Amino acid sequence: MKKKFVCCSVLLLSALSFVNVANADTLDITSSMPRSAGVSLDDNGKIISVTDHKLLDTESPLARTTINYKRARWVYYVETFPNTAWGNKRSTSNFNHYDYWHSSTAKVGSKQSTRTNTANKYSLASVTGSSNYTAEAYYNY
Repeated sequence: MKKKFVCCSVLLLSALSFVNVANADTLDITSSMPRSAGVSLDDNGKIISVTDHKLLDTESPLARTTINYKRARWVYYVETFPNTAWGNKRSTSNFNHYDYWHSSTAKVGSKQSTRTNTANKYSLASVTGSSNYTAEAYYNY
């Protein structure tokens, strides 16, 4: 019985910590969303530049970000050591539009990954490159 309790407690704590991370840096945009958008991120995941000013939280630049649109959701972030090999970074862009075919693109330097998917399924793009370059994330529908 004790073993079962410990195992369930660990699973519950893991699930709760995931929920906290996923919801910690969420930005809700209820106005019209751009058909395509992108961000450039530094090594700490802070926004360097945006293609649309609606993506920028002016009070505090977001690190791992989830943007909720009226009929879509975009999650993008950058990872460095220890989540990738020393001297590398990983850019990730995951996008889901509930009504339209769509794509997401992740880029580090000249390395790029673009993934597409049908309505209501995430397009999952991730690429790893040298930490000397800027991480970028984009979506399109």
